[in-house]
Amino acid sequence: MCRSDVGRAPRASCEAVSERDARFDALVDELRAFEDRKRRRAVLEDEADRLIQANRRELTRMSRAEYMRSVWWHVVREAALSRAGDRCEECGAADRLQAHHVTYERFRRELPEDVRILCDRCHRAIHEARPAGTVRDGDGLEYLAGEGDD
Repeated sequence: MCRSDVGRAPRASCEAVSERDARFDALVDELRAFEDRKRRRAVLEDEADRLIQANRRELTRMSRAEYMRSVWWHVVREAALSRAGDRCEECGAADRLQAHHVTYERFRRELPEDVRILCDRCHRAIHEARPAGTVRDGDGLEYLAGEGDD
């Protein structure tokens, strides 16, 4: 009998109570981690707004590699991850997630629908299934000739 059950009829064993408490603690930890991710995303969004307003032209002058390290790209990626529930939009996997450009039409000023979250396996499959006619531009961006799609 647990100490809390003294004077009462036992409802659950101490082990069951401990297991329930452990599950509760795990849920609390998960909630805190989720809230931390939300705060980090909010900070990135604020920083991106500041960057866009102050240096809109600078984004277009960056090399592809510089852009992919920029605060703006991280905001775009985090927004896509959030929208996808931190899961692959193709198979639902939760690990090895990557942002995939559906189109490069608005590269460096992406809209939410321009980026999908895919796991490494699904991302590779999409690129391997790319039809003939795929070309790479001067920035190293791959797209179908005449369409601009990745």
